Amino acid sequence: MLKRPKALFNKGTCKLVMWFQFEEYGSYNTVQCVVALADQEAGPLHVCRENTANPSSVNSSLVGLSIDVIRV
Repeated sequence: MLKRPKALFNKGTCKLVMWFQFEEYGSYNTVQCVVALADQEAGPLHVCRENTANPSSVNSSLVGLSIDVIRV
């Protein structure tokens, strides 16, 4: 089950960066945090990082989203 997807367009690489939580249905002990890249919104997605989450450490629903724009 894919949960809490978030996506941004990276102007520097012209790629869509998406991160989400993946888990087997009904088993929070198998939670994976996944980062994937795509050239288009419709995909395909290419997984570039996957980590096992520690369900007791951080509530992933509290992770926010921000963009830092620096103009020179």
